[in-house]
Amino acid sequence: MNIFQKAIKEKLLFESGAGMISVVDLYSLPLTSNNPAKPSLDDMALAVYRRIKEKDEISFVTKQEKDTTLEMDKLRLEVLKAVIDDKLADQEKARQDRAKAELREKLMALKVRKEDANLESMSIEEIDKALAELK
Repeated sequence: MNIFQKAIKEKLLFESGAGMISVVDLYSLPLTSNNPAKPSLDDMALAVYRRIKEKDEISFVTKQEKDTTLEMDKLRLEVLKAVIDDKLADQEKARQDRAKAELREKLMALKVRKEDANLESMSIEEIDKALAELK
């Protein structure tokens, strides 16, 4: 079972400054935010990470009981990291698409200029012949 299936099965919710957020709602959040009142994926992941670090104490002598809230926080962090990675990949793809579109536009403009240069280099006889063919 992948992390998203497990999160849905567990009806996992995420705490944010704006209240509780579902897995589906994570995709509508920005990666970062300058507004403390608006939750961001980065802020939420950092908060969960800090909670895990506080709870995740280890002992090599005493056996520790399984902490379900710690396990759910670890799942929350994995889901948040997956959403962040997905959104970063989307941003990178959009950046690459924009770069390709810009290059395509430049190449088309260059092609038009080259075609115009070819027309400019035609002799009067070649121009007359081309005009006659267009009638």
